[in-house]
Amino acid sequence: MQGDKSEKRYFDIKGTSENPTETKIETPGTEISIKEHKATNKPQKTINPEEHLLSALTSCLSRTIHLIAYEKDIELKKLQMNVAADVDIKNYKQKTSQKPGLEKIKIQIETQTQTDSEKTQKQLIQQAKERSIITNTLRNKIEIQLKKPRKQHRKHGKNNHKTPKQKNRGRSS
Repeated sequence: MQGDKSEKRYFDIKGTSENPTETKIETPGTEISIKEHKATNKPQKTINPEEHLLSALTSCLSRTIHLIAYEKDIELKKLQMNVAADVDIKNYKQKTSQKPGLEKIKIQIETQTQTDSEKTQKQLIQQAKERSIITNTLRNKIEIQLKKPRKQHRKHGKNNHKTPKQKNRGRSS
């Protein structure tokens, strides 16, 4: 069966920070800076970590909807999403009985296809909900391991992004 073969990928990023309001993120293909807004309720030219998370969700849903449309030979003329979330930052700023985090994520998806069938649009959205990696990651309970690195410091560069399988190549048992 086609679904039986695993196609695992390994993602590895490096984050460095020298102050509490900015983190530099390095991936194999790019470098970005995540900055905290200086003031609330004022337009800023920075993106905070929560907005990055919502951006990842939005782009993953977009990619998934486009993939499903391609698989079903549906011409997707328009795809527009509005993603919003609520958070009570009091739980972040001070210790409370509640854990800090986004409380609810609301997603509005507007599609336009060659048929504009309501049924087709609902199917695209439902299948994207089921197949989107980021959507399912946020919905599922996942293990997050926070730990100090080993003493050995590795350089972070293009050639150092290897899957665990690649890292073990050439070693004898």
